[in-house]
Parts: sequence; C-alpha cells; structure tokens
Amino acid sequence: MPPMDGPPPAPSVNLGSSGGAGSSSGGGISVNLNPQEKQDESVPAKLPRPSGASGDGFATDDPALEALNRLNVPLPPVAEEKPRAPRPLKMARLTGGRELTQYVECTADGVILHPGGKKFTRQMVSQPEEGNPLLQELKERVERRRTLDRAAGTTSFIQVRFLVWPDGMRAYHSLYPIVATWPVHSRQQTVNNAKDLKEALSSQ
Repeated sequence: MPPMDGPPPAPSVNLGSSGGAGSSSGGGISVNLNPQEKQDESVPAKLPRPSGASGDGFATDDPALEALNRLNVPLPPVAEEKPRAPRPLKMARLTGGRELTQYVECTADGVILHPGGKKFTRQMVSQPEEGNPLLQELKERVERRRTLDRAAGTTSFIQVRFLVWPDGMRAYHSLYPIVATWPVHSRQQTVNNAKDLKEALSSQ
C-alpha cells in the first residue's frame, strides 16, 4: 500500500437493525463518518447571516442586495390621531318655511330698501302709513311671501332689519314705531362704514 499524507479517511458505518456494517437492509440509520465525502446537493446550503442583520436577512456579494438587506427593518409605529371635538350645532328655527329679510338702510337723504336698492326720499318716508310709499312696498313684499306660505302650507321667518347710519336717525325714528306694530320681527343695527353695510347685507 502506498504511503498517505495525513490521517486516513474514516469509514462509513451503517447502524442497521440487521446485517453487517455494510448492509443497507432493515431500515436502519446510515451515518456517514467520512468528512471528505461530498455533501448532498439536493439540500441548499444555508448562507451565514451578515453582521448586524436581523429577521430574514441574507448574505450576498451584490451591493444592491446588501443595501436592501440593511433596509429590512421594521417601520416605526404610526401615531394615533386625537379625536376631534364635535362642532356645536346651531339652533334651528321651527318655522317650516324659508326666511325673508328686508333691509331698510336709513341715511341722511332718506331710505334705501334692500334687496333691490330702491330709494325713497326723506319727505316720502316721513308721511303717514297710508301714504308712505316705503311702508306700502314693505307690506306688498311681506304679503307676497305669506301668500306663498299659505299655498305651500309653510311659515316663513319674516323680519325687517333697519341699518342705521349715524346721520339717518330721523328716518329710522319715523319708520320703526310703525313697523314695530306689524306681525313681523324687527331689529336695528348701526353701520358706520361701507364694510359694516356689506357685512350686514350678507348676513342672515
């Protein structure tokens, strides 16, 4: 026998239930004690996990895959949104119909009726109720709305709002006592500039 370098290879031992060491029958367990025998290629080799990797990380020589492996970290928890406070509800008018607001702008020269912008001189609005063209116009508008309400079976909220300039107090005092006796809502609001007037006409 020729000389060998190093220790001889270990023999392959079969620990079967019957037969000799070389027998393969009996369903025993075969243990390969030869470290130089080739590994079964059907079982994939498990690559070592890279340093610092966690979870299902993998080792590779591809820099792009290495970068993806480093990014394989759990996402931070999403902060819970705080519940918003409910908005306060506006009180509803129990009228069943729509709202009709007539704006009487009182100036030093007379009165302007909104909507429409119809003008009445100071002499016209200072007349008694029967001959006062402004009051007659207001009555006609109110009566038209009430006719519609009777046909529809509804009740509209009707109001007359006086928008009084500082120099229009005379016109206001000649009209308000008469309108206050009508079955409508009436109120007064002071205006000092064009901005106040615009805001008053756009409000309900």
